[in-house]
Amino acid sequence: MDASGPKHLNMQMNRAKLESLVGDLVERTVAPCEKAVRDADVTKSTVADVILVGGMTRMPKVKKRIELAVDKQVRVQMWLSLSF
Repeated sequence: MDASGPKHLNMQMNRAKLESLVGDLVERTVAPCEKAVRDADVTKSTVADVILVGGMTRMPKVKKRIELAVDKQVRVQMWLSLSF
């Protein structure tokens, strides 16, 4: 965006291209997961369940990478928050 307003990009992209573009971001999710395990003073083998919530966590590449990091299958949850 600049002084003239927002810019829009309209293009088609396949999954492989998208995953190649976000690969660095996906790799950056590993360190916070490992830190959470350390901060909780547990080991990966004692973690019962891993739940990913929102955003890019719905991407299969993210799920697969976190499964490799924690040696567990993970669940992806979608939460809806309503304000009344």
